[in-house]
Amino acid sequence: APFHLTGPLTKHLYSQPPIVTNLEPALITQGNEVWVRVMGTNFSPNSVVLFDGKPVQTKWVGDNELDGRLTAKQTSHPGNYLIGVETPKPGGGVTEGLGFIVDYRPSNGQ
Repeated sequence: APFHLTGPLTKHLYSQPPIVTNLEPALITQGNEVWVRVMGTNFSPNSVVLFDGKPVQTKWVGDNELDGRLTAKQTSHPGNYLIGVETPKPGGGVTEGLGFIVDYRPSNGQ
């Protein structure tokens, strides 16, 4: 081999892939702005919450918690969405996360 490997040969210095275990709340009414508490493991200060695969404003709370802000525009359409986390390289990765429901706004009898 023309190149000799030196130093540690494991990836233990890299960020581990994030894992999402719980969301609070897991259901909101359409058109509401909300901060979602994303709980799990292997989060880092540069991890980002993903809503439907797109990054949202994120606050790092700790290794096991991130807060992600969903705007009224993002929650304007009812449906099932995934909330996940992306942690950049080295290591890291993306988790699709858990299901999140945007429910229909009540019609108020109209």
